Amino acid sequence: MCWSGAELTANTNWRSGDDSQRRLAEKASGDWSLGTSVFRDGSILGFQLADVWFSVLLLFQPSGELAIWYVNFEQPYRRTPIGIDTCDHIIDLVFDLDGTHEWKDVDDYAYGRRLGLVTDAQHTEIERAKDQAFAMFEKRTGPFDEKWLSWRRDPAWPLPVLPDNATTVPAVS
Repeated sequence: MCWSGAELTANTNWRSGDDSQRRLAEKASGDWSLGTSVFRDGSILGFQLADVWFSVLLLFQPSGELAIWYVNFEQPYRRTPIGIDTCDHIIDLVFDLDGTHEWKDVDDYAYGRRLGLVTDAQHTEIERAKDQAFAMFEKRTGPFDEKWLSWRRDPAWPLPVLPDNATTVPAVS
């Protein structure tokens, strides 16, 4: 769960309006750094499902109404000593409340594949995951269950704050 004012980590080289292919080239070369940011406008309820090649973000408007379901194709998460790791695989899928959908970042995905950011094996998994996401949406299961349409965070919850060492990657022993 994330809402306005919450701290989060993000690539410090990426700025709104940047050229996405330049950012992908930076990622492929390793020329990027992790920093902190503050989430603005509305809230997000995120679902990371075990052994699944996507996460689902329910994006809520500042008024509290669900705006969209955002399917982020990514490496299945794995727990680490400092949290959860995954890797974004560039392409995304957005479902509107009326059931229509739109693919996001299709050209960037193709470019990322050419750069080697998405391997052939990962691409095969993502293709399977696309079918899985559509099936879940059509059946309204998991994060797409209609019970989440009325879900709201408890206003008494404290604003999440990152620990001081949030951008420090621990040494691997």
